[in-house]
Amino acid sequence: MLRLLEFPVSWLARLDRKAENWRRHARQILIFIESGERLTRGKGCRIDIDTIWRLGDACRVDLGERVFIRHGTEIKSDGRVSIGNDTLVGTWCVISSLEEVSIGADCLIGERVSIRDHDHYYKSPDLLIREQGYVAAPVKIGNNVWLGAGVVICKGVSIGHHTVVGANAVVTRSFPPGSVVAGVPARLIGKIEELVESNEKGP
Repeated sequence: MLRLLEFPVSWLARLDRKAENWRRHARQILIFIESGERLTRGKGCRIDIDTIWRLGDACRVDLGERVFIRHGTEIKSDGRVSIGNDTLVGTWCVISSLEEVSIGADCLIGERVSIRDHDHYYKSPDLLIREQGYVAAPVKIGNNVWLGAGVVICKGVSIGHHTVVGANAVVTRSFPPGSVVAGVPARLIGKIEELVESNEKGP
């Protein structure tokens, strides 16, 4: 016991951090083993060790090749979640599905983005909100979409390819390809083609 106490505190702290990292790695490996066909990932997929998984018995989560999911992100699914090749999911995001959330390839998803295909039903005044169940509709996000930090994507929304959504926008309706949207609720503020043409013309 005395010899143990003689070790520098900094050395013991490093040992403790390494042990915690090993435990996190083991948890991630166990999740993929125990999930079986419910959770698949493509070649080169990178998932930070403290990603949170909440997977229902009938869910399906498919991660494409070279997908990168950063630390603190939570993926909850009782339906289907698919993320296309080369998409980056930033830190502390939530992707939650009762029916389907589909995210295309080459997308950039900023930190603390929330993507949910459902919300609470609340229109029965005689019942508590938590007792009224959910209303769900699929969410579809196209290829090469950039969602800024803090964006909220609500149920039933479709976002077309090559679209940019400004930070902290709340997207309650669908937008066509090439849109630039921002605000609460999100609205169209420009089109990618128009911005390119304007930049080419110069001041």
